[in-house]
Amino acid sequence: EVKFRSSKILMPLRPEKMWLDWDSAVSILGHDQDVKETYINLLNASLVNVFFDLGANYGTHSLLFLSQGIKTVSFEPNNTLNENFEFLCRLNNLKGRMENVALSNSEGEINLYFPENESWLGTIEAGVASDLNTKHKLSILKVPVTTLDKYVLENDIYPDLLKIDTEGNELNVFKGAQTILDKYRPYIIFESNTPKDREEIWDLLTRHDYLVLGLPFKLGMDKNPYDRATFTSLKQFNYIAVPKEK
Repeated sequence: EVKFRSSKILMPLRPEKMWLDWDSAVSILGHDQDVKETYINLLNASLVNVFFDLGANYGTHSLLFLSQGIKTVSFEPNNTLNENFEFLCRLNNLKGRMENVALSNSEGEINLYFPENESWLGTIEAGVASDLNTKHKLSILKVPVTTLDKYVLENDIYPDLLKIDTEGNELNVFKGAQTILDKYRPYIIFESNTPKDREEIWDLLTRHDYLVLGLPFKLGMDKNPYDRATFTSLKQFNYIAVPKEK
């Protein structure tokens, strides 16, 4: 078991899935510690009632919020991962909600590329998939794709916090969420490991009156937002976008 704030989360170690269970147990708190610390800070400040987990993979980030009684929607286009997520939810008496849809700036269908045993590298971005293909044998799934703005409108649910980890498609996710940025003003923890997109990401967020900062983040801390040149040149991958008024 692992402890997150006042909750204990049970993680399995099944002989037939030892590689997966061990990786999940280690990563749930040990991976991206700056992200997890920021989660705790935002929860302690009572700033999150609805959490959207974009690029949920096996759902370990979602489990952290579900364990705190936070309404959580997990977006993961790879439906082969549903069974494991549902098992983790049952094990912890939690009710998760997995949406098997990719999020981008358009609607329709698109190819999802992923190495079978490294599904966290799954991407709909063709350039990222091409790079992956030099190192891995890729599986391909045809998946539905929509925009976050459309999803929110159709489902009448509005996030206070977004986590975006979509393996190179973050810019397009932002482009498909501009109504959310303007109207609902969520905090956004996002990965950016595609330097060529960073200038556009910074420009888009700035147009919507967001600041881009490093992690970990805590409300009330001195804000030292990155300027465009700094954000573009940084080697780190994880950031937070904070509305200027917060």
